[in-house]
Amino acid sequence: MLIGLMVVFQTLSAPAQPQPDARIESAPQLLQQIDSIRHHFMHFLGLQYGIPAMAHADSNAAVRIPEGLFLMSSDAYNAFWATTPFVEIDFDGSGRKHRLQTHVAEQLKRAIADLKAAGIPFKIRGADGVFRSYRDAQQIWLSRLQRELSYHRKQRPASDTAAHRLLQTIEELGRQGRYIDQAALIYWQETHLSKPMMFGKLHQGPLYASCAAPGTSHHTLGIAIDLDIATLRHTKSLQIMAKHGFFRCIVSDFAHFAYLGARFGEPQTLQHHNLRWVKHADGAMYLKYDGE
Repeated sequence: MLIGLMVVFQTLSAPAQPQPDARIESAPQLLQQIDSIRHHFMHFLGLQYGIPAMAHADSNAAVRIPEGLFLMSSDAYNAFWATTPFVEIDFDGSGRKHRLQTHVAEQLKRAIADLKAAGIPFKIRGADGVFRSYRDAQQIWLSRLQRELSYHRKQRPASDTAAHRLLQTIEELGRQGRYIDQAALIYWQETHLSKPMMFGKLHQGPLYASCAAPGTSHHTLGIAIDLDIATLRHTKSLQIMAKHGFFRCIVSDFAHFAYLGARFGEPQTLQHHNLRWVKHADGAMYLKYDGE
């Protein structure tokens, strides 16, 4: 189902659930609030990188986005791709075929032609730099989680029963296939607990900034591509990608370009959707959503 920006904005920016009690830190009590924690996590995640990627749905009926932004299960993933037009193409001559929604693939082929005409090599970053199936995302997520859980179990003394109970609860959610709940609980303890356990890079940053839970990535929707530094080192590559509708909109992912549509190169379009260009510490320009 195609949905417009305002529908998604209302879904993500007007929480129907009460705010979780930030004073609660025990795993059983947190689990009792999981519906509220999940709702607020999805709201947060949507504002981080969902809203900008959704905005093109207003005027670009050739691209499909699931209602609610995320694919909450493997069944939702299968249903989405059963009705979404797509192609699988070797875009960079690597011998690997990558899946994209049909319209997005057409725009990418035009961008590649312009890059080559400007003498800029086109190279995808990594074997999974375009499409990741739900199963691919699941395997990446579970592998990452096991490493983090093992690390924190070793770091926390046996006497810290609250921390070990929380780690056990996080692991059990994964066994049940409740990956969004798992990601939400990790996010909540990273941002609200007095002694949080950080699951991100080098055990310092938040997990959401370095690893997407299954069903939450633009790559799983077939609307994004990660570009290699061989392409990105050329400043003009950003202009060419923007000309064909591809923009950076996740500050924590330098190589990631989501398809929004070429209209997002126009100042009036950005203003209409409460978007603006910001320069991050890494020197790169990103689209940022200014709403709440």
